[in-house]
Amino acid sequence: MDREHLLWLQLQFHLQLPAQSVGERRRLNRAVQQPAPGWSIVPGEGMYLAQIQVVTAGGKTVELTKVSENCYTFVQPRGAVTVSATFLPLSGGEERIFSDVESFAWYAEAVRFVVEQGIMQGIGGGLFDPNGVMNRSMLVTMLHRLAGEPGGGTASFTDVSAGIWYSDAVAWAASAELTGGYGDGRFGPTDAVTREQVAALLFRYAQLQKLELAADQSVPDFSDTASVSGWAKEAMDWAVRTGLLSGKNGGILDPLGTATRAEVVAILMRFSQSTVEAE
Repeated sequence: MDREHLLWLQLQFHLQLPAQSVGERRRLNRAVQQPAPGWSIVPGEGMYLAQIQVVTAGGKTVELTKVSENCYTFVQPRGAVTVSATFLPLSGGEERIFSDVESFAWYAEAVRFVVEQGIMQGIGGGLFDPNGVMNRSMLVTMLHRLAGEPGGGTASFTDVSAGIWYSDAVAWAASAELTGGYGDGRFGPTDAVTREQVAALLFRYAQLQKLELAADQSVPDFSDTASVSGWAKEAMDWAVRTGLLSGKNGGILDPLGTATRAEVVAILMRFSQSTVEAE
């Protein structure tokens, strides 16, 4: 569904509250029969609430706290606030596989792809955590699954227990020289990965599997290109030229920025759909 159509489904109303209620905790509940200006936000028949947002007259977003499936609270700021709710159809489109991945999110297709391919899973409770940090154990596990979960190698890191869910992937990645430890016997399985680290691992993986990606894109002049680590320059250049990695707002590449789960699944989907075996 395109963004234009979404605008037709948007319900917007104002909550004009008196000054003496500033700081009071307000409750938004959508578990009543009919929607009306006030506290109730109820999806119509065949619809679901895809997004809800509270904004002040000055354009500042007010933090919402979800206390249950049907109830949200927020602290009332001074003056009026606008509550915007976006409703989408339950049918006629793809069913959401995670409650925190909206069907129109830029990473929704990539999330569905990695789940259907058995490359990645959610975090439990019907959640995917798209904005969560991607760590080293998750990343090598994804590549291990992408490779068909080959055997070989033994984990020899002090912080990787035998039999833990990522131990085989870590052992494989280390034996294939995709990545190593920190030199003190640790692997750092829960350490966050940066964007340049993701590019480097994919670059080495492509070389290991003898895969090629068409590198027909010119490299934009990012303002922070100089911040790319020396060891990652070739991999980052490759990732940008092949379209796996793009810049961020403000014309930056952000090589040292922490990669999110959403970013990584999007990169991995592009990688999977673009690779061909080298002759």
